[in-house]
Amino acid sequence: MHFVRRFSALACLVCASVTHPPIARADVRADAEAMSRLLRDLRYEEAVNRGLRALRSARPEDALSLPAVYRQLGTAYYLLGDEPHARASWVQLFALDSDARPPENVSPKLRKHFERVWIDAAAVALDPTPLREIPEGKPVLIEARLAGTAGRVDQAFLHFRMEGAGAYTTRRLDRVSGGLRATLPGLLLVDGKPRGFEYWLEARDTQGVPLAMAGTEEAPLRARVLPPRHEEPVASSAPPPVDRPPPEPPAFYRKWWFWGAVGGLVAAAAGTGLYFGMGGGAPENTSAGQMPGIDVCVGFKNTPCPMR
Repeated sequence: MHFVRRFSALACLVCASVTHPPIARADVRADAEAMSRLLRDLRYEEAVNRGLRALRSARPEDALSLPAVYRQLGTAYYLLGDEPHARASWVQLFALDSDARPPENVSPKLRKHFERVWIDAAAVALDPTPLREIPEGKPVLIEARLAGTAGRVDQAFLHFRMEGAGAYTTRRLDRVSGGLRATLPGLLLVDGKPRGFEYWLEARDTQGVPLAMAGTEEAPLRARVLPPRHEEPVASSAPPPVDRPPPEPPAFYRKWWFWGAVGGLVAAAAGTGLYFGMGGGAPENTSAGQMPGIDVCVGFKNTPCPMR
């Protein structure tokens, strides 16, 4: 009886797993195809909801499928009479594909509106300076060139976030010498590992209608925030020490004992000359023309030398 109950529970579990497969990850390309079918069936609101869902689930690898979503999302908004959202969707389309064309089999009125938005977006050149790497903790400089009919641009905005952070932070770009610029405070890495920095730019007219974009919320521009590099110690620029031979010993004539001996000899010679110069030891009786002699007498203990 217990065996039958366990078998029945196992069978129910297997049937449930077959009839209710696990939910697959949303496919942006499949969403774009579904939007096309919904538009043909005049189900515009469902097409909008399907497009918004596709954008929420979009990942970096879905970038190639996003233009089709933006194109059909704008079309669905326009057919619902929501021209501001239609324009915003198409401007995002042109940010990813500047040569985009309207959907096929649409009314001349929709095609004309699409082309007008395309002309307006092409007339404003929003060209950001490439940003590849950002050192951690250093200020981040975002710059962009604004050309074309820039006079129509009333405000420009920077939307940025750390990768996976959720909502974007918005900051207004300042106009500097015909360009746009914003300086952000240094970014910090919580775990010390490199992370992505995502951002996109937006130019609007006086009514807040988007005119041009660089990147989009779902396909932003990207850079890498890198931790500080541990640089190796820089070698000194001073020349390497030169091996010099040990100093030679001073010459003998520089020794103290040499000059001491010389001084002793000089003193002795001076004393001898002074002695004889003053007549010391000269004979009393000398005849002219004779050299004075010196008598040497060696006296012994019992035989002294005679006195002279």
